[in-house]
Amino acid sequence: MKKRIFTFLTFFASLVLQAQQIKVEPASWWSGLQEPELQLMISGKDIASYKVSVTAKDVYLKEAVTLENPNYQILYLDISDSAPQKFEIVFTEGKKKITYNYELKPRDPQRMAIESFGPSDVL
Repeated sequence: MKKRIFTFLTFFASLVLQAQQIKVEPASWWSGLQEPELQLMISGKDIASYKVSVTAKDVYLKEAVTLENPNYQILYLDISDSAPQKFEIVFTEGKKKITYNYELKPRDPQRMAIESFGPSDVL
């Protein structure tokens, strides 16, 4: 019995280690900003060979740019009409499929009135 459990755990651990790990920067963003375009940097082993799609309401993939380094990809998303929501970014290569959950957070209305850097800040 112990041998079966050990075999199962070893097999399961090997599957987890083989799973493609990707990183998305920025990890989340806000809807309702003046800038209608969101640029995401994706990193992961050979991620440039994957085709990308987005499953979201009013979020559109404008362009997926592959770089010289095959471990990076840049996504340009149109979020001009999007509401706060969680959605999936799907990466496919043949039968392989990786799903990444992304979030557009609601913008805090109180922070909209804050003026950031301006002429009065310059010496």
